Amino acid sequence: GVDVDGTPRALVAPAMSLLSAMPRAVSRYAPGLTADEIAMWPNLCALISEAVSDGGQSSSRNGATATDLQLHHSTMPTAAAYVRLVQSRGRQVSSNLAVDVDGRIIRVVSLNRRGWTSGSASFDARAITVETANATIGDAAGWKVSEAAKNALGRVAAAIKADRSLQVLTTNNVYQHSEMWARWRVSYQTGCTWDIVPSDIIRRANGAPLSGARGRTSKLLLMGG
Repeated sequence: GVDVDGTPRALVAPAMSLLSAMPRAVSRYAPGLTADEIAMWPNLCALISEAVSDGGQSSSRNGATATDLQLHHSTMPTAAAYVRLVQSRGRQVSSNLAVDVDGRIIRVVSLNRRGWTSGSASFDARAITVETANATIGDAAGWKVSEAAKNALGRVAAAIKADRSLQVLTTNNVYQHSEMWARWRVSYQTGCTWDIVPSDIIRRANGAPLSGARGRTSKLLLMGG
């Protein structure tokens, strides 16, 4: 797959079951999320405001467990524009999530399937991949990402940590696409914006209440409430 911007274009750590902390009904989550997704990702699913079709652009994780957060920007002003691109199959690209400039989180590819995001099937299989809408468009404007979107990414990272029972978030499992070639020689060299800084997203995650987009507080799941 390729990045939305067309530039030549890519997380890991262990898991505990939260099924016993799931008294809430599937219907209280965004329509379109499956029972399997909610069972594996209760906190992350609680953040999602909408679930849409991936237009057939996804694959099996082939047994891999997603424990990483892979960060991208879509070079588009809205999540809706990115979703239209995916569903039209205008490019071979998809991601698990799309984050809008207002912080809304949309599930595109099932959380239990692999998005076609970075060009590295093995890294994508181990990650929740996210394409983030840009608040400013173009090199001169710096491809900025809104504070609301950055806060949403922090909540996503916190939810992954909770749902996969990770001891800590690090820049080994929260990373930006731009890093993948330099650090691991996977994906490809790209000029993706550094306005999304992994250490900043981790900082936001560590201070982020897991407040659900649909008026739920998913932190209750961690307490068994």
